[in-house]
Amino acid sequence: MGESRAETTWFISFIFANAAQAAISPLTPLFILNLKGTIVDVGFVSAAYNLTVIPASVFWGRLSDKMGRRKIFILIGMLSSAILVAAFSLIQNVLQLLLLNALLGFFLTAYVPVASMLIVDMYPKSRWTRFVAIYNFFNLIGWISGIFIGALWFSLFHFGMRELFVFSSILFTSGLVASTLLISDPKGLKKKRETVTPQDKKPLLQALESALREVYTREFTVFLVFITIIFTAYNACFVTLPVYYKSLGISEGNIFLLFLIGPVSAMASNLVAGRLVTGLGEKKVMIGGAIIRGGGAIIFALIGVLVGAVTLKTIAFGVNMILWGSSWSILWIPASIIVLKMGEGPRLGTFQGVFNAFTGIATVIGSFIGGIIPYFYGFPQHFIISGSIALIGVLFLIVGARGHKY
Repeated sequence: MGESRAETTWFISFIFANAAQAAISPLTPLFILNLKGTIVDVGFVSAAYNLTVIPASVFWGRLSDKMGRRKIFILIGMLSSAILVAAFSLIQNVLQLLLLNALLGFFLTAYVPVASMLIVDMYPKSRWTRFVAIYNFFNLIGWISGIFIGALWFSLFHFGMRELFVFSSILFTSGLVASTLLISDPKGLKKKRETVTPQDKKPLLQALESALREVYTREFTVFLVFITIIFTAYNACFVTLPVYYKSLGISEGNIFLLFLIGPVSAMASNLVAGRLVTGLGEKKVMIGGAIIRGGGAIIFALIGVLVGAVTLKTIAFGVNMILWGSSWSILWIPASIIVLKMGEGPRLGTFQGVFNAFTGIATVIGSFIGGIIPYFYGFPQHFIISGSIALIGVLFLIVGARGHKY
């Protein structure tokens, strides 16, 4: 990749953590069913996790800046996650899972924003984009590895769900050990963080209000509304998929294999998405990704209704997951570039923070929708509604962003 091993070795720590997260991502909804929970419970457990992630991201990031430390927060996040995920194996009811999952969201987030800050602290600005890409690549390797482990866990070894939580805890522990050995706080970080701005002294809600006022433009507002709609629709589908697959008779091992297709397709489509943005512009590519995402949600419903045999359903879902996974890069890359362009200069951090906050809010809303709609109306209707919401978002952007520079 053109970088020395010493510069990128510390990224290995996050392969373990992302593998652990990936293993428990489809596992948690299936475990809720094992606890005699419903699809509504799946939505609430997911929402509880995401509700704590939003304020936790700001809390840990600000605390890290205030203390002038980075490594300690990475260790806190991985140690706490290892303990909590191990405790998942002892859970006896859905309420216990909801509470522990909320705690996991809070403590896991201790290392996520701090890891990105390390890149800014350690490398010159001219190399940030390069190292962010490498960091994301390592994360994706971890994510793919974790889902692959889950597929082998159920298909080949036929182990249980509780045991997979224990193994995921071991992965977090491995990340903790690797972080202890490979990560160091950048020299001079405390001195660099001595200056505190008035914005840093504001309470969280006041800081958020100030940030919204600071970044307000019609162009960015239209973009944020579009992103909120798309991410709401996406998460409503994503939260529900494991339970939907299970209801159609697909085995746990094959469910993990289906989930493996998504990130592999996203990785494969990264380069294509970048070239499309260069040739067509951000808005056109982003609209294309959103259309594929919305259409894919509707196809999930049609496969469940129209395709008969479980094997044929599984194959059809696999093909759709290729399209769905590829659309992630086609949607996310132009959206990220738009934020970078709009926030270019001293306000980039504020633009990025507001963007992250809105995607987090959409994730919470999508979690609730993903639990409630299929419970009252059924899975096919849920996916059709979610896909339609995404397509409405596309229409909003086409109409609302006429003449905008993106």
